Amino acid sequence: MRRTSGVVLTLSLALVVMLFGGVAGADRKHHSHKKVVVESKISIKFRGGGDDPYAEQPNFTGKVRAKARRRGGSGISAGDAEAACIKRREVEIFRKNGPRIARTTTDANGEYGTLAGNKFVAGKKYFAKVRTKTLRKSGVKIKCEKASSDVITAG
Repeated sequence: MRRTSGVVLTLSLALVVMLFGGVAGADRKHHSHKKVVVESKISIKFRGGGDDPYAEQPNFTGKVRAKARRRGGSGISAGDAEAACIKRREVEIFRKNGPRIARTTTDANGEYGTLAGNKFVAGKKYFAKVRTKTLRKSGVKIKCEKASSDVITAG
């Protein structure tokens, strides 16, 4: 009888070690720290408007740029991480101390353009911003940091 209890105890201990060892191993694998942080910058320009009825409609244009800062052995190139951070990035245009007046998305080169819209007021100050964006590519977490443009006077 004692022999059986010793076997059961040994098997029980082995099972506990396997379970906790497996969980700890899975936990370490899950937190592999394959991460790239990408600094973002955004520019803004204003065009159009004025008294000429044939002039271009008031619009904002600009570009999102990205520069990767490596962390850990990520396994992804800086260029791939930067490209992921400029493509299809949501851009918001705000009046300084006022409402959001437009929203658009960047193209594959990080460029954007949008009409000023009906909330636009000539002579006021405006800026563009992108929010933080986190994504995964080839098993690597890419964090695209938020950014705000300089403030410009439009119209």
